[in-house]
Amino acid sequence: NVVDADTVWYRISSPALLDMRLEYLRENAGAEPEFVVQFLHDGDSFQEIRQTLNGNNVIEGVWNAITPEQLRLFESGEVWVRLSHDSQSFEGQPPMVENSGRPMEVRIPVSPSLEYGKVYFWPATEPAARECVVNGSSSTACNLLRQEIDATIRDGEAIFSVGASQTQPAGGFYQ
Repeated sequence: NVVDADTVWYRISSPALLDMRLEYLRENAGAEPEFVVQFLHDGDSFQEIRQTLNGNNVIEGVWNAITPEQLRLFESGEVWVRLSHDSQSFEGQPPMVENSGRPMEVRIPVSPSLEYGKVYFWPATEPAARECVVNGSSSTACNLLRQEIDATIRDGEAIFSVGASQTQPAGGFYQ
């Protein structure tokens, strides 16, 4: 699941994980088993995360600071995941969650007006963006940050699609 265009949420579950946990707890005086989650491309690991099972016997986590190149691999379905514990290893290519990494439709209510203006976007990655929107600044710096969004205004709503990838994130401020 692609979140914010620089974060990947993952969840690995199987009834076998509970059995592995119980066996490990019996053999290791109550110590939790540690698993290694690796993200692979062409057989090479480009990220490795060590963790234990959560309370639901699931391996779940968030990988922050994914690079644009790595995200493109996820979006194109070229990433494999390897789960390892002791000498056991399982590998598979995860399916994308439906609509993950795809544009989302945004609907913002608008006030009645005789004529509507344009819809603008300021990226959340820019520290000055919040100041531009909150204070309504029309300074040159704010004007350089803002991007015009192709929107349709009808039935009291501004409707537009945004997001889809690292190069077109949806997070930010809209006006």
